[in-house]
Order: sequence, then C-alpha cells, then structure tokens
Amino acid sequence: MLVPVSVICGGLIIAVVGHRGLIVNGDLHAVSMSPGLVVAVIAALVVVVTGYAMALAATVMMSGGLLLGRPVPPGVAVRAVCRRPVTFAVFVVMVGALGAPALAAGVAVAAAGVAAGAGVAVFVLVSGWSLTLGVPVAVLDGRGAWQSVNRAWSVSRQRRTRQTIALTLGMLVGPGLFVAGVRWAMSPLGGAAHIVLVNAVIAIAVVIVVPFQAGVLTVAALNQEYPAAPLNQWYPDSPEEKPAEPLDLAHIAELLPGTGSIPPRTRWAALCLVLLPLPGLLYGGYVSRNPLGLTTDHAVMEKVGGLPMALQLLPGQRPIAIFSDLSARVCAGPGCTDSRLYSGVHVGDRRDRGGSAVTLPDGTVAVAVWGPQHPGKGDDHALPQVLRLLRCDTSGCGGRPATQNAPVVARSDNDHLASSRVAAMTATRGGIVIAAMSETRYPDPNRPGGPFGLRMQLIRCADIRCTTPHTLANVRLSADPSPTSRPIAMAADQQGRPIVAYEDADAIVNVIACDSAECRHPKVTQTSLERHRIDPLNYELYMNGVDIAVPPDDRPVITYRDTRTGAARLLHCRTFDCTQASNTALSGPGRWQSRPALTLDRDGRPLIATYDRDRLMLVACQDFGCDHRRGVALAKFENGPGFVDLTVGRDGHPLVLWKDGRLLSGSNSTLHLTTCTRPRCGA
Repeated sequence: MLVPVSVICGGLIIAVVGHRGLIVNGDLHAVSMSPGLVVAVIAALVVVVTGYAMALAATVMMSGGLLLGRPVPPGVAVRAVCRRPVTFAVFVVMVGALGAPALAAGVAVAAAGVAAGAGVAVFVLVSGWSLTLGVPVAVLDGRGAWQSVNRAWSVSRQRRTRQTIALTLGMLVGPGLFVAGVRWAMSPLGGAAHIVLVNAVIAIAVVIVVPFQAGVLTVAALNQEYPAAPLNQWYPDSPEEKPAEPLDLAHIAELLPGTGSIPPRTRWAALCLVLLPLPGLLYGGYVSRNPLGLTTDHAVMEKVGGLPMALQLLPGQRPIAIFSDLSARVCAGPGCTDSRLYSGVHVGDRRDRGGSAVTLPDGTVAVAVWGPQHPGKGDDHALPQVLRLLRCDTSGCGGRPATQNAPVVARSDNDHLASSRVAAMTATRGGIVIAAMSETRYPDPNRPGGPFGLRMQLIRCADIRCTTPHTLANVRLSADPSPTSRPIAMAADQQGRPIVAYEDADAIVNVIACDSAECRHPKVTQTSLERHRIDPLNYELYMNGVDIAVPPDDRPVITYRDTRTGAARLLHCRTFDCTQASNTALSGPGRWQSRPALTLDRDGRPLIATYDRDRLMLVACQDFGCDHRRGVALAKFENGPGFVDLTVGRDGHPLVLWKDGRLLSGSNSTLHLTTCTRPRCGA
C-alpha cells in the first residue's frame, strides 16, 4: 500500500516543482514556494498520512490475529480497514491536529522557553499516544473513533507512565535509530551510487518500520498485565474507584475476519520484496541523474574554521576552494559530491583580503598571498613581510614546504600596518600580472626617514615560477584600503591592459587603469561616490569589497556593496579608465552581507553572485553593461550570509562557492558549492 502511494505522491511533487527545484546534498528542495507547490505538498501529505494510517491499521489487525491464534490474510485485513473510511479519517484528523502544539513546542524550545516547550511536548506525547492507541482498539474491538479513544484511555489506566515510555521508544526512538543507522551504514559510499542505494535502503527500512510499530501498538493494547503499585501517572486515577479495564481477548478473536489460516503465496511475497525499494530507487535515480537539469548544491565543509579566499577550477572541471591559511578543499569531480581537505600554513591575515587566486590558460591555479618571510614559525606578523606566488593543484597548495620555497615577487618596506597589505592578480597573454598593495616609506625633507605611505605595485611574472618578476608600475596611493573583505580586485582587457579597482577607507571605489600592456602611464580615477567612512570596529555590519571584470567592449564593470544600506551595486564604466560611469542597484538592502562576486559568461556578459535578503542570487546580465538583467534564486541561507565567490566552467555553467554563516564565524557555518547545470543558471 505504501509503495504506490509513495510513487504517486513523489511524482506529483516532482512534476509541480519542475525547473524551480534545487538538489541539495542529494535531496530535492524548492527554492521558493508557489501556490501550486503548496497545494501539491498538502495533498501529498494528506495522501501519505492516510496511506500510512491505513497500512498501520491493516498491519495491526494482522498482528492481533497472529497474537490471538487467528491469522488474518493481508488482503482481508486491507479490505476490512477500507470498509471503515470514516473512522480512520477521524483518526488522521485528530492525530494531525497535534501538529500545532508540536510546532509550538519546537518554537518555545528554540526561543529558550525550555519549561514551556517541555510542557507542550509532554502534552503532545500523552495526547498523541492516547489517540494512537485508539487505532488498535478501533481495529480489533470494532469501535468508532471517539469510543476507541475513550476506551484506550481506560485501557491505559494505572500504567500510563510506563506505556508512554514504551510507546515513545517503540514508535519513535527505535524506528528513528534504525533509519539513522541505515543512513550511517551507507555513508561510506559516494557519488550517484550512494544517493540511489541510500534512498532504496531507506525505502525498505520505512516499510519494515510499519509492521514493527503495528506490533508495538498491538501488544500495548492487548496487554493484560498491570502493575500492583502504579508509577506516578499522567492525571493519575485511584485504582479503588476506577479499576483497569483491559480488552476482552476472546471477544476480539471472534471479531477478527478471515478463516484463521493464511495460504502460502510465494509469488506475491517475492513481488512485494522486489517492489519495496521501488520508491527509493525512483527518487534516488531522479536526484542523481537530474533529468531536468536542476541546480545542485553540496555542503562541502561543516564548521568552517578558515576563511575561504577563492574558488577556482582544476583540470577536469574539478573545483578547488582555497582558504586564507592556504588550506584547500579539492573536489573529486565537477559536482563535488566528494572532496578532500588539504592543510595549509597560516600566513598572517585570517581574513580573505590578503591574497588572490587565478586559473592560468594551462589549467594551473596560481595564488598570490602576503605573509611572513618564515611562515608558520612564531609571530605571523614578524618582519619582513613578503608576497609569494604559489601553485595549487589536486594535492592542495603544498603546505609549509611549498610556501617557504615559493618565489617572492614583492616586499613591504614597513611592517607595522599589516592590514594594509593586500593583493590581486589576473592572467594575460604576457603572463601573470599582480597588483600588490603595501606600506612604504616615501622621502620627505621635513621628516627624517619620511612618513609611512601606501603604494600599488603592478608586477608581471612570465609564468608561475616567476624567476624574474618585472615591476610595470609603482603608484602612490592617497588613502588606506578599507578594512573589509577583499578591498582590491584586478582584471585585464583583450589587449592585455591591466586595470585595478580598490576601495579605500572612505568607501570610495578607485580605479588604476594602464594605457598599455606595459603600463607605462597608469591613470588613477576616483569614482564620484558619496564618502562614507567605514568603521573598522563594525565593518562586518555592512560588509563591502570590490570585484572587477572587463567585457569584450573594453568598458569595465565593478561590483561593490553600499556601506550605508548593504545593497549590492554595479558600476558600469563608459571608458576604460572609468572617468565616466553609471551606477545600478543589484539587490535590496541587508546587513552582514559579503561583497558581490563577479565574472563573465562565455559571451562576455557579466554574472554576479550576491545575497538578497535570505537568498543567494545569481544576477545574469543581458548585455555588457548590465542595463538589462535577470535574477535567479540559487539557495537559502540559515545562519547568515557569508563569503561568496563565482566562476564559470568550460561548459559555460556557473559555480558558486558560498558560506552559510557570517564572515568571521566558524562554529556555526557551512561551506556550500552550488553548481548550475544550465548556462547562466537558466536566467
């Protein structure tokens, strides 16, 4: 009975969800609830609960027959239950009505009202088991719904404490541990086989649980033993005034339908065994094969301690998440159903602002990061501070030996302002170009040694070995970088001209544009945004940061977050040096949101991953300047918006790495990788 019900209801929900679904860790989720989906879910729940109640009642009749020596065939039991639809419909409604107090209990406990939540939970347990015990009374004693509930209350007299504990263990804890154990036993498997087999075995486990629960209920109802000295009961009654009233077993045996014997039906038994895993196989096959091309999401890391720095793709479309401590989470395949964490070495800044990563044309992932000359030894801010260029591959970023042996491409003159050292990088036809921001001492005749200042070095390396780093430009900066997550970003146009966007402490986006690939005459432009100085003590509240890309028309686009409202915004430069630009809002306001991530699709149109209220969104621009765009919801977060990064695979499908948890939180945060199976995520 449960097999066809599960197949029909599952197919109904899958059909209604359609392309608006999301596959999260092998399970189907809805990104948003439409009216049609709400109706479908309610209808499916009603059908499933009704089917479960009918199956439970029929199995109770069969269990009672076996205990009383009058076996009832399955077909006879099902027909007997189906002849009393009104009785069992009333039971379904009564048991379903307990959902409201159960929900209230959960809300009370979640709101730290433990006493109130425990009280409601006790009420739900006592009432629920009294109602549930009425099912075997109705099935075996032939009573109506209300009469069965009253009779169950009298049957349980003098043993309600013991019975409540026994039913809780037998109906909830035991089956729950059994299903959880099945899931745990299947956890070593990976990939599509894991999804299909787990769902198939769980389908079998759920069907096996029903006879177990029916047996528990039947034994509790037919039990003739009562304690001589009752335990403290729920609403205790005096044994002298109201004695126990057990069910009449002889009367029940006479009421049982059937002939008292069950003929062997080997073929039917074999067919039932074959059909048991069918719902799980169909559902597991659907979510693993993903025939509708739904977006998939995998929690690749729980309790994220380090802060993610970048998402890149290794050869074979294997995502790699690089952290600020140079540890790396490497996925086994494109969908990242399985991954491995490779340890790194602390290099100074626990935020993601100090380094940058880029995938080179040959598939190599290069990382530039500031840190001490001897990383992992003592003080991470020890002198001197250097910028290294590292290689990351399927074995991570190499750990301490690789970090110590990596080529040094820049050094900081002054090591007292660690928060001012940041870097960004991009790949051009001439090699790797790195933008290194650091402290320096500028000559000042009025002060011996000169004041502390900031400079932006543009450095080119022919390859990742960087045997001879070449400084293209050395630009003096007039303002400190913002204390936010990644205040600097870099890109290049089709001619190889580098361009850098950085945000200063007044939340102003500045642009450094090179006139050629050699950057002989860099030009600094300050965009005409209203100044709003960022509070370094509360910079997480309205998190900012920048990202930049250059579409084929050579007019850069820059994303950032408004520090006053938290809204994601986009600057569209009218010229390459961004002397003229238009400003567009991409999302609504919101606190604690990380800076938007920006990349280009295969046609050169911008794609932006950002947070909007409680959702992760992908904004797909319809043109190079994003004058026309569409947004699609990718996922919902629970613990707060955190880090986000975005890249596009060779197949044109976007991948988004995002953290469910605020920027610097670790204990209550999860790192997710969302993979779209359609270009531009279907937007």
